[in-house]
Amino acid sequence: MNIIPKNTNILHKQSLKLSDDVVGQLDTVEFCSGFGAYHTNAPLKSDGTKRPDKDRKPYIGITLKGIRDLVDNPQQVDKTEAQWLIPSSYTGEWGRNAKHQQEQGLYHFLWADLDKNPPTIQAVWSEIESEFHCDQEVYTSRSATEEVQKSRVTIPLAKPLSGTDWVLAQICLNEWLVSKGITPDTANEKPSQVFYLPNRGTYYDSKSTRYDMPLDALAHFKDAIEEKKLAIEFYKRELVERIAAAKLKKEQRIAVGGDSPIDAFNDIYLTENVIGNYGYEQRGDKFRHSLSESGNYSLSIKNGRAHTLSTDDPLYTGGKGGGAHSAFSAFTVLQHNGDTEAAIKDICDNYLRIDSDSWNEVKQREYAIKKEKEKTEKLLGATPDGKIAPFDFNKFSLNGDSQAMKEKMLTDTYVLGELAVLGELTALYAKPNSGKTLLTIYLLIEAIKAGNIKAEDVYYINADDNYKGLVHKLELAEKHGFQMIAPGFKGFDTASFGFYLAQLMATNEAKGKVIILDTLKKFTNIMDKKLASDFGNQMREFVTNGGTIIMLAHTNKNRDADGKVVFSGTSDIVDDVDCAYTLDVNEDKSGAIDKVVLFENIKSRGDVAQEAAYKYTAKASNYQDLLDSVSPVDEGEAQLARERIRMDSLLNKNEDLIEVIIELIEGGTILKTELINKAIEQSGESKAKVRTALKEHTGKKFIDGHRWEEYKGKEAAKMYKVTKCGSGKFMYKGYEEAKNGE
Repeated sequence: MNIIPKNTNILHKQSLKLSDDVVGQLDTVEFCSGFGAYHTNAPLKSDGTKRPDKDRKPYIGITLKGIRDLVDNPQQVDKTEAQWLIPSSYTGEWGRNAKHQQEQGLYHFLWADLDKNPPTIQAVWSEIESEFHCDQEVYTSRSATEEVQKSRVTIPLAKPLSGTDWVLAQICLNEWLVSKGITPDTANEKPSQVFYLPNRGTYYDSKSTRYDMPLDALAHFKDAIEEKKLAIEFYKRELVERIAAAKLKKEQRIAVGGDSPIDAFNDIYLTENVIGNYGYEQRGDKFRHSLSESGNYSLSIKNGRAHTLSTDDPLYTGGKGGGAHSAFSAFTVLQHNGDTEAAIKDICDNYLRIDSDSWNEVKQREYAIKKEKEKTEKLLGATPDGKIAPFDFNKFSLNGDSQAMKEKMLTDTYVLGELAVLGELTALYAKPNSGKTLLTIYLLIEAIKAGNIKAEDVYYINADDNYKGLVHKLELAEKHGFQMIAPGFKGFDTASFGFYLAQLMATNEAKGKVIILDTLKKFTNIMDKKLASDFGNQMREFVTNGGTIIMLAHTNKNRDADGKVVFSGTSDIVDDVDCAYTLDVNEDKSGAIDKVVLFENIKSRGDVAQEAAYKYTAKASNYQDLLDSVSPVDEGEAQLARERIRMDSLLNKNEDLIEVIIELIEGGTILKTELINKAIEQSGESKAKVRTALKEHTGKKFIDGHRWEEYKGKEAAKMYKVTKCGSGKFMYKGYEEAKNGE
């Protein structure tokens, strides 16, 4: 750490003509802060419903001194518990809301997040010092290493900025960083974006300048900010005209039965402005992308569509793929790497507005009102003239329909081993790369071979794969006769999935169809309670009509208190399905190449297995070999896998504490009482947790999670020594670096 002495502050204050009041204000102002990504005090959820008081937590304040103290003595906690900062003095209940922060906040810092190919913090500090000659804090993030010094930068401001001016100053700072070959994360331009304060990881370093000389951002970026403000005003005037034209076009679209957000986006937004946000420089009517090696201005826009001759340009089509780009297709390529579904959601959430609400909010409201109206009219039996017919419970009676309903019933036929039954709604939850797709395809093929299901009735919707992976799985589908579908190919769109099912049901084609959704997050927002519930109701209706749906989904990053994986999202999907499993995988650290996957049932309505286990090799040369390596696991091997998973979970949970205890033992602290007391002091953990960890990892078998052995010393005193692995080397985080003095 390099801190410039405080006794230089008088010289710098005089040179900038800053008063003690201006400089000193940062010492007393408290900025919006909290702990962990989910810390919120908002009274309402994103769907507009009231948030329970137990889920709300007031934000805390932190001063400039507090920030500097953390730079010098960083926290050392999991990211879920780490302290963050919004550099605004607004700490009210809407502190994490962009609109409220921008309107009510006063911003006292500029900041940057440097994660992509970052220079060293020394290089970052030097560039800022050379350009701005101001106070700054540069510190590595928790995931940084000495080789890859991911870092964050904070620059205190001489004058607090309004939300609007602060956003412009942040943009200017980012543009300056890019001009120096440094790539910032532009999420810092969002008024409510949090950034994490210093949190020590395996590597930590910082460099500071502290001589009471904050940056006058409005003065330093004066020309650039004025230019941006003029551009904004010009664009606003232009936008008014385009919105008026768009309104007329929208009315024309609705008159002929269409109302497309893509058309609306293209009507309102200029292609020139879209590409201008992504590094394109303009010269007259020509544009050049920052990746251009030739330096030629080879992109032109005609009739609102962009065409480029540069093969280095992301918008280059080579004369294929639809030719020139509209504003929306350019946005899709540049902002979402060609993911049309993600781009549509983004523009409907953030770019298209109907009055003061987003397109999606209005459309969801209109849909809800329409469905409620239809439901009410149906319930009340309203006639076309609006009169309500006499109510009679007999209209709900099922009597006389038993034969028709019986014909829709399916026998208890297994679709995936003994895990999923034909005619049911099943969910499989697993962490990424655990083998859920592989095992699902394996079990499907086995069911087809056994004659349990017809291959031509199986539709595997692969919505979470790269092109290469899709091709490999398509070859398997062709070989075994089931159908492979993917978004973006042959017109399939996940946003229309519910309509596809409705058509199958309307034509009585649902019965016997088996549909696999891989993965669920591509079809609905599992974090949104209402959307997840509505989606579950749609799937339930399809299953009621004789269809079968199997949904693959992800688990949370963290395990529960018992070390088990936990399904991600709200509970609505699990509530709605007939059957649900979690998948856990044992990745043996001892050198074995097999992965053992354990299925554990967390909900069942049919006669399905409560547990199952399969294994596959982790080192196959191709996907067919990987599939061929899958085989069931007997109970003995499954039990070994369960124990290994349990122990791996303990090792991960106690990782930092294990490191502390081993370093203490290696340093000569081997008496139990003294070891516990010092471990509490150095780790900050409770006595109960230290004693439990000490017990959990005591033993002679390194492979079983033991990291130290207990033996009796003089007068039967309990003493400890480190457990070694088979090679005689210690294997734990940070040991080799500590031994070598690195």
